[in-house]
Amino acid sequence: KHVNNGKHTPKTISFYNYEAECIKKYFEEEKPKIKLAQIDKEDILDFLNYCRNEATKENGEPLSATTIKHHFGTLRNVLDFAVYMDYTKENPCKKIRKEDKPQKEEKEVDFLEEDEALRFLACLDSEVEKAFWKKNHGSALYWKTMCNTLILTGLRRGELIGLQWKDYDRKSLCLHVVRNVTLNTKNKDSKEPQEKIHIGTTKGK
Repeated sequence: KHVNNGKHTPKTISFYNYEAECIKKYFEEEKPKIKLAQIDKEDILDFLNYCRNEATKENGEPLSATTIKHHFGTLRNVLDFAVYMDYTKENPCKKIRKEDKPQKEEKEVDFLEEDEALRFLACLDSEVEKAFWKKNHGSALYWKTMCNTLILTGLRRGELIGLQWKDYDRKSLCLHVVRNVTLNTKNKDSKEPQEKIHIGTTKGK
């Protein structure tokens, strides 16, 4: 009821389903007799310790700090919804101290310096010119346009793919970003391109 309320993309729903399965597996195996309304602060700390020290990925590697943070966030959302549905009186996740909460890994952003961006754009120009003399410059021009737009506007990939001609205002030279395209993970293996994607509206970030 929470994730299928029409406000989430198929990709987000798939993410929450995966997260919920991980949480469900832990409580079924480690605390099989506990009821949802009985989950307290100590159980949450036990879950976090399990994620940090025992849980592993499919390849046997330990969970990353970001994955543990996602698990905690999903569990917090589940218990918030349980309070809303009157399944339990309070959310024990809100009692966890800041120092005990999982922290997201801060990764350094690897961006193009100005001279690197200029060299990259020059390479695109070169490819278009070479393709032009071969009478086949459509593909090269397509990628040049895509890469130029990404670099010069800072759009996300899904926002770029969601652009339509009507979003371009020729008078003011502005792009109106109103759509975002994501992979529909339920149909990612479909042979029909339109079934593999989900087109949603942007949230104005």
